[in-house]
Amino acid sequence: MGKMQLRRKRITALLTSVAVACLLGLSQARATLAAAQIQQLALTLEIFRMDNGTYPTTEEGLDALISPPPRLAGSKGYRAGGYVNGRVLPDDPWGHPYRYRFPGEHNPQEFDIWSQGADGLVGGVGFDADIGNWSGGLEEHKRAAQRASFFIAAPVGAVLGACVGAPIYAVGIFLRKRGGYGWRSALLGRPLAIFVALVLAGILFCIVVLSGVVD
Repeated sequence: MGKMQLRRKRITALLTSVAVACLLGLSQARATLAAAQIQQLALTLEIFRMDNGTYPTTEEGLDALISPPPRLAGSKGYRAGGYVNGRVLPDDPWGHPYRYRFPGEHNPQEFDIWSQGADGLVGGVGFDADIGNWSGGLEEHKRAAQRASFFIAAPVGAVLGACVGAPIYAVGIFLRKRGGYGWRSALLGRPLAIFVALVLAGILFCIVVLSGVVD
């Protein structure tokens, strides 16, 4: 029964590590996708400006890429069919609409276009940080993923290492006792050093694996 429980703990630790890696990888992938969509929308807005002489106003928003705003009704410059395939604006990877402002606060001579991150609110830190056509947002998401990977990898790795090291530690104590060592030497000698090394190896393993996922 003890072996079965130990095996279950090992499996649970491994599955937890894999699940965490997937979640962190998904969070990072969403941020990267948001940055790519923003870049594509920014290019589309540049095409709009070249055709119509100016960017959409803040009030017109990104909807101006789908259908002509009133000031451009009947304009020969505005492209038939709009500027977005299917005339459907993409939401950000968290299901929120992209925000637009002209002139921009971050880009006074052009425009700001941004996602408000996981929480859909202005500002925020970590995975809730805004990602826009200015520096900072995507980098903040990467730092958040790296911080999360470390704080999650350490306990998961410790459990994984302990699951592997516990039976080795127990066997080591048994063998040292049979060899005539006292309890203090058996408990605190080489078996303990091996157990601690395996725990540290488990932590390092999970940190390396999760760091690779979020880089």
